[in-house]
Parts: sequence; structure tokens; C-alpha cells
Amino acid sequence: MKKFIAEFVGTLTLVLFGCGAAVLGGDHVGQLGIALAFGFAIVAMAYGIGPISGCHVNPAVSLAVFVAGRMTVTEMLTYWAAQFLGAVAGAALLMLIVWAPTDGDRATSAAIPSPRPWRSRSS
Repeated sequence: MKKFIAEFVGTLTLVLFGCGAAVLGGDHVGQLGIALAFGFAIVAMAYGIGPISGCHVNPAVSLAVFVAGRMTVTEMLTYWAAQFLGAVAGAALLMLIVWAPTDGDRATSAAIPSPRPWRSRSS
């Protein structure tokens, strides 16, 4: 269970900070800033959860560890579930941050579509 939670938190952090830098600050920090956000998130998670789970935070890494014979199928599927759920949770948190209500029902970013596209923005 500790490994599941570690992978969940690690993937959530990677998605929240990395994608958050791209969505919220992409115009200001550029490609270098976005790359640094992903890199710093990975380094922080490597130190934080690395001793617990190995800090895979990527299903491809977990697959490679399985193919190398260092992980059972059950462990790999557990890692994949944690990584998927962590990525969805990180994206959901980012969505909540981006869609914070500031002007009625409108999204705060022009790059993000309205959460209810069938409703008129003029109402």
C-alpha cells in the first residue's frame, strides 16, 4: 500500500506541477520554464518517494522494470493503477485551479474550453 500511495502522489505531483506550468505560465516561462517544472518535480519525487517505490511515475518505466524481471505482474498492475489515478487526480486539481469561478460561468483561461460548451457564454 505504501508503494501505491507513493506512486499516486508522485504522478499527481508531476502532472500538477509540470502541466500546471504549461497551462498557467506557459506564455511567461516558455519551454525552458516548463521543462524545468517537470524536471524539478521529478527530482523532488525521486528524493521523496524514490526510497519507497523507486519513483517510476510513468507506466513505461514500470513496464521496463517488469521486463527486466525486477517486478511481478501484480506489482506492475498496481503501479499502473496508482499512476493512472494519480495523473487523473493531478489533472482534476489543475482543472479546479484553472476553472476557478471569477466571472460567473466562464473559464479563467482562453486556451481552456468552457466546462459546459452547450451553454452560451453571453448569458
